[in-house]
Parts: sequence; C-alpha cells; structure tokens
Amino acid sequence: MILALALVGEKKRALALLEPLLPGPSDISIRVVELDPHWDGLRDSKDFRALLDKYRDGPN
Repeated sequence: MILALALVGEKKRALALLEPLLPGPSDISIRVVELDPHWDGLRDSKDFRALLDKYRDGPN
C-alpha cells in the first residue's frame, strides 16, 4: 500500500506509513528505499530525505 501511495503522488500518506517500518524489522529497509526505483516518486520530497537521514545510522 505504501508503494502504491508513493506511485500515485500521495507523499504525506506514504511517508506516514513508511516511517514506523524503518527502525524495526521489516521488508522495507533504508537500503531498499534508497535504491529501489519504485520509491522515485518520493525522492524529491524534503520530508523523505529527512526520514532517510533520521534512520540511516540505525539498525537497517
């Protein structure tokens, strides 16, 4: 669902659902989000970049 929201431009909703998945065990990791082109719809978002920076040094 998060990826679908990202693809259709629902950035705020996608980010709100993505954030709780980044710090914990999940199929979605910082590395996946950084490299997978499916997340390109969020890459121009300042909030998306801040979210990655926040969790980049964490367990992912």
